[in-house]
Amino acid sequence: MGIWFMNYYRILDVSRNCSVEELRRAFRRLSLKAHPDRFQGDDKQKAEKEYQFLVKAYNVLKDPDQRKKYDQSLENGTASGHSQHAQTNQLEEGKQYEKAGVALYHRGEYPLAVEYLNKAAYVIPGANIYFYKGLAESKVPGKKKMAIQSLQKAVEYDLYQVKYRLALISCLFEMGLKTKASIALKEAKMFFPSDSNLLDLEKKIFKSLEKKEGLVKGFFSAFRGKS
Repeated sequence: MGIWFMNYYRILDVSRNCSVEELRRAFRRLSLKAHPDRFQGDDKQKAEKEYQFLVKAYNVLKDPDQRKKYDQSLENGTASGHSQHAQTNQLEEGKQYEKAGVALYHRGEYPLAVEYLNKAAYVIPGANIYFYKGLAESKVPGKKKMAIQSLQKAVEYDLYQVKYRLALISCLFEMGLKTKASIALKEAKMFFPSDSNLLDLEKKIFKSLEKKEGLVKGFFSAFRGKS
């Protein structure tokens, strides 16, 4: 019987009274083990479906209000049967929103892509959805801060995808948040110390910070010279 026919606590292998920190540790452990990128062919398709339910379980249980409602549904015996069918339909709907949003992003229709990816994130939030949502938002005027938030979520959902971290660091850098970009880069290098793209980005950020420091020193030197 597949993972999607189990309740959320069993999916994450935690007790009913587990803490949020215990949930987080369980999710990270299981997401690394069950990540679709570790599989190929039919096994990968199955892994993608199960991974979405893993993410769904984590999102529900880490939210106090959603967790309370879910616990009540378990006690009332309504968290299985017809609700499993509803969850499957919800998953398919979310995947359609995601597919449309990604296609719109690649066509350069960024505002519409954001709209569809927002819907996908509401139904089945996950790393890839937030990744494309962040990329699309970064192309829409007035949505740069939202882009950073989305890309941060992508990283949180999947710590082991370097492209999510590269997108976040680049977005921070482009917004002029160079110190935050440096911090994010330092964290990324802990996971990917020899990634060539990260190393190139590091050089770019370092040069920019050096230039900024030089301009500040030059300004104060000139100021002292006039006084």
